Parts: sequence; structure tokens; C-alpha cells
Amino acid sequence: SSGINAGVREIVVVLATVAVANPRIPDIRSSKSTTSRHGRENVPMEIEETRPKDGLRNYYIAKIEELQSVLSEKSQDVRRLEAQRNELNAKVRMLREELMLVTGT
Repeated sequence: SSGINAGVREIVVVLATVAVANPRIPDIRSSKSTTSRHGRENVPMEIEETRPKDGLRNYYIAKIEELQSVLSEKSQDVRRLEAQRNELNAKVRMLREELMLVTGT
């Protein structure tokens, strides 16, 4: 029963949030009439404000920071390997030139 009440409360909060964000949807948090169609008095329902949990947000922030760190490391590796490749290509060019001079072709 308490699980159902919590679910209903969550739906009411969502609907109230949507109603505030969209003026075409009636706001269920306020009633224009203080009596129901059965003649009973409508009592305003207390809605608990539910804040979004920061746990999931913090998880994704930490995950993004971790992946940014990995990306930075990988980028440094790529730059290092490109520099190493350029040095080796320069050595190969020099050795080819030297070989052509020695063989005379």
C-alpha cells in the first residue's frame, strides 16, 4: 500500500511539474472549487517536493572525468608515437640516400 502511495505521489509530482512547465495542461496542485461533485470538501493535497538524486549525476560526472583523463593519456600516446614515427622515417630516408650513394644507383 505504501509503495502504491509513493508511486501515486510521484505521478502527481510529475504531472504538477508538467502543468507548471506547460500552461495548456491544468495544474492539479490547485483546485478552483473547494467542493467535489459529490458535495464533499476538497482538501488540498500536500505534495512532497522530490529532488532528483545527485547520486546518478555524480556517477556520470565521475565517469566523464575518468574518460577525459583516459582520452588525455591516449592523445599524449598518439603524439609521442607520431613523433617516434617521424624520427624513424627521417632515419630511413637518410639510410636510403646513403645506400644510393654507396651503390651508385
